[in-house]
This record gives sequence, C-alpha cells and structure tokens, in this order.
Amino acid sequence: MSKTMRRARARVLAACLGSTLVMGSCDPAVRETVLSGLASAATGITSTFIQAFFESLLSDSKDDNVPTTVRARPMMEPGIFA
Repeated sequence: MSKTMRRARARVLAACLGSTLVMGSCDPAVRETVLSGLASAATGITSTFIQAFFESLLSDSKDDNVPTTVRARPMMEPGIFA
C-alpha cells in the first residue's frame, strides 16, 4: 500500500473517531439532526456522481449515422529500426 493511501486511511479513521467522540456527548436531537444531514448530503453527492457518469456515456451527437474515418497504422513502420 502506498504512503499516500495509508495517510488517507489514517485521516479518515481520525475523523470518524473524532466525530464519534464529539457526537457521543451531544443532545440526541442535535445528533439526529447532524447525522440525518450528513446522510442526505452523502446521498445527494453519490446520486450526482452516478448521474454524471451515465450522462457522460451518452453520445454527444444526435445523429448516430455520422460516418467516421479510421486510419490504420502498420505494425512496424519502415525506418524505425534502421
């Protein structure tokens, strides 16, 4: 595992533990409000990324019958190894 990945995991773990300790002594109504807000924000971000992914798969052109040209390259061009 790379050094950057270990640091990221450590930061996420620290953030989760810190929020657990802070939210543990909170009023239950405040805790419920904060957690429901975080859940709705995470759901909104996730659905936005999923929607953007599927929109990126759609073709930009309206006409799918547009001819395309593909130029084939030879496997070994003359003069490369000479």
